[in-house]
Amino acid sequence: MYSLELFVIAIYCLIEDALYPHFCHQHGQPRRAGFPPALSDSECLTLEVVGHYLGYGTQKQLYEQLPNR
Repeated sequence: MYSLELFVIAIYCLIEDALYPHFCHQHGQPRRAGFPPALSDSECLTLEVVGHYLGYGTQKQLYEQLPNR
């Protein structure tokens, strides 16, 4: 069985390599107004997918479980 770290890396790579370029090609670049974000769009999507897969209902529940926030 794979570790959680390897799972997160695999999901990030899938989003970064396959889904994100397709999304940008179809819909153009996401809006970039205001302060620069702390996380990239791919990182945010990764956290959402992993949190949903692990059964966390909120981002707060997921962040409480992450060792290096």
